[in-house]
Amino acid sequence: MKFFTNCQQHKRPGASFGPGGKGGCVCVIDIFNIYKKICLQKLARSLIFASMSKKLPIHTEGNPEPQHLEIEEHDTVEIVVHRLLTLEIFRGCRPEEIVVFEEDSEIELGLDYPIGKHRHKHFHGHRCRRIAVTVSFNGEANTNSYPPSARLRTVIDWAKSVYNIAPEQQCALREGPSSEPLDLDAHVGSFAAHDACSVKFYLAIIKGPQG
Repeated sequence: MKFFTNCQQHKRPGASFGPGGKGGCVCVIDIFNIYKKICLQKLARSLIFASMSKKLPIHTEGNPEPQHLEIEEHDTVEIVVHRLLTLEIFRGCRPEEIVVFEEDSEIELGLDYPIGKHRHKHFHGHRCRRIAVTVSFNGEANTNSYPPSARLRTVIDWAKSVYNIAPEQQCALREGPSSEPLDLDAHVGSFAAHDACSVKFYLAIIKGPQG
């Protein structure tokens, strides 16, 4: 098989140039264009991934949905705290008032923790170190303490044991007796105001898959 750089100059009657050409010839220009297109597609995908990977999902008080902060790989918790101070919910706060936890962790992260190296994880920033969580069921109420970063599914498991509900039973947590079920991956601290450091949920037994 021959390779040509000038397809028109070397084209013979009945010859078809390009990959799989019937004339037994391949135009180098066509190969180059195809290769360039593939490379550009790969570059576009890598740029999209790089852009997404620079966003740190961090949950905060007063918002069930996480914030996505711009972050660099070398950034520490201290830098993230100062970025949190730009959010409306933390406006007027002092940096030392905000504590940061990894999702479901009891351990408060130090200011020098390299949080930028863990952008694939979820974190929580709050002014409360512990949240008093009260769960009501059938007219009875019980309270347990959690870090702000605890997910609601952790509370569900505890509530089932307290109210003698079978582990396999599907349940939901609600903010009110008849409100919509909450996302079990939401954080406890997202529903707790900093001035009270407490929250109340209602436990409901439901049918069908949940969370």
